[in-house]
Amino acid sequence: MSKKGLQVALAFGKSLPDFANYEEAKDYYFSFRERHLELLRQISQRQATFVMDFSPESLKSLEKLYFALHESNLFEDLKTTREEFESCMSVYYGETVVRNCSKASWVVVPFGFLPNKFELMVRSTNCGEGIGRFPDHYRSPGNKGHDSLWRRFHQRFWSRELRTDPPEAVSASAVWAQYDPAQAEALGHYSLFEGPRELAGKDRYDWSKEEARLYLQWLESSLEGRVRGLLNYFGESNDGPPERTLSRVGQRVAQVVRAPRFVTINGPDNFSESYQLTEEGLSLAIDLNLLIAKFLLDEFSPAVHWKMPKKSRNVADYHMPVLSGFFGPEFQALDAINSWVFSVLAGRKSPVIWLETYERLKSTAPKGPSL
Repeated sequence: MSKKGLQVALAFGKSLPDFANYEEAKDYYFSFRERHLELLRQISQRQATFVMDFSPESLKSLEKLYFALHESNLFEDLKTTREEFESCMSVYYGETVVRNCSKASWVVVPFGFLPNKFELMVRSTNCGEGIGRFPDHYRSPGNKGHDSLWRRFHQRFWSRELRTDPPEAVSASAVWAQYDPAQAEALGHYSLFEGPRELAGKDRYDWSKEEARLYLQWLESSLEGRVRGLLNYFGESNDGPPERTLSRVGQRVAQVVRAPRFVTINGPDNFSESYQLTEEGLSLAIDLNLLIAKFLLDEFSPAVHWKMPKKSRNVADYHMPVLSGFFGPEFQALDAINSWVFSVLAGRKSPVIWLETYERLKSTAPKGPSL
């Protein structure tokens, strides 16, 4: 995580209430949810724009009501404030997700960066989103149609709901049982992913276009070395098909990744949010993705290639290169904060997840030569 990203995360964490334990947090947040749903029910009865039926389409009318109230400064007419209405919108969005997506549910999870902090989330199989408030929603970029909640619902949850992949039966205890402290201790220090020297100490949010290009060039030139370092660290070699290498490396990661060298634990073992990766853990998480990227580039380059996407400076992955060219989502290989390492640590995914990610991306890669 960048320095600015960490500052944003810590600022958010400090805004959360302090709790003595999980049960106290759960009681607080579930009461918060019910209180704001009831408030929105009362508001819905005072106007005709929004019908509170928890359908995905109702997210559009709710957002249109929000903008109408904001532009005319009429929140008080409905006996609420803009801030309170933004909390109602967030909770209603979460409840709409849960009611329409069979894999989604409400959860209260530890906040990974600070002790005694918890947050309310809606979580599905491969996606989780914090719920509480959409602060200053009227300032959200790229929302001229006033339908961002509906698009968010489809992109983050509904598209996954439609997938027909069979559910994966994973035993958390079986995943945790693979941890071998002696092996972890014997391996020693893991090489840090530090970027080019020219950008050392400079937050990527402050990079110029030239510096962003420099970082992309550095990544492309460093890929082979990072992958070789990862394989050497685990005593593995790239002398077979990618599937076999990824399977072996995944097993080796499960044997060592719970070591203090890679992670600190603050909360229940079965919550990925309980885990905070150290600098070595973040570097390992990135290199596992780079291993996948190398195999895909070897087979599908130049159709599959690195690029620096053009994004708003307000997003978390600003100036973060992605692997592009797929008939589907781009691969955010440097996004260690959302790495599968957290799911393996929590016992929600088995160590074959990196192999499965490679196979999924491969299935959406171009099958013919690039034009």
